[in-house]
Amino acid sequence: VDPRDMPDADVLFGYSDQVEEHPTWGLPVVWVQGYGMYPSHQEDASFRFPCPKVCVARWLTDIGRGLGVPADQLVHIPNAIHHDGYRLERTIDDRPPTILFCHNDHPQKGAALALEALAEIHDRHPEVPILAFGSKPPPKPLPAWIELHVDPDPAVLVGELYNRATVFLWTSRVEGFGLPALEAMACGAALVTTDNGGSQDYAFHDETALVSPPAAAGPLVEHTLRLLDDDPTRVRLATAGLAHARTFTWERAGAQLETFLERYLAEPTAYGRPA
Repeated sequence: VDPRDMPDADVLFGYSDQVEEHPTWGLPVVWVQGYGMYPSHQEDASFRFPCPKVCVARWLTDIGRGLGVPADQLVHIPNAIHHDGYRLERTIDDRPPTILFCHNDHPQKGAALALEALAEIHDRHPEVPILAFGSKPPPKPLPAWIELHVDPDPAVLVGELYNRATVFLWTSRVEGFGLPALEAMACGAALVTTDNGGSQDYAFHDETALVSPPAAAGPLVEHTLRLLDDDPTRVRLATAGLAHARTFTWERAGAQLETFLERYLAEPTAYGRPA
């Protein structure tokens, strides 16, 4: 970076050795949004920079501690969603059985696992519609019994997909946080998810969701069939999930970030920075 391009600031989100040479750039902060998606040496290095790490999910602070990061350099500020957009438009108990999942061909997102589980579910309940959405078309066509929506308009995503779904299936091996799962919960879908890291902030087994180990199709099938066949359980989980999802607000996250930054500016040494 050319130092002449950098304005004076109180805080700089990012880190390089140049930060130490140019204190007017501001106190550095690293924003950690995931782990396990890129080469480990790159991700581990970001945790070891000599500055606070703001983690969007609690499991990421656990990763930092496991890498030897001092506790005073790990700050948990959970992600959030816009509840005026992701909202309940159709009552939870007035929905015919419908399954929705998010398709992403990144290996860690579990698309093959979702299709394996859904094939068995479809065999058991061929009358249940199965919907999918994603930002781009899959590399191979999906089965004809899946209704695919590519890059849907937000109004379609909320009104015709999330609010139509009774079950949202989330199959990632790893998620930094997992916003689509929380969006679906905020729209009244019951969540069936893998224990993928980020889900631990909002998916509590048999309380707000049904949770299974990563990379295992069997439990995903079992949990989805349970919600298709046991509507009172589906309504209970979806209702509790909706209430919990509503606590993830940008107002709360913004207040936590503001409090952290004020403390950091007042006492950088408390977060591992030199005096």
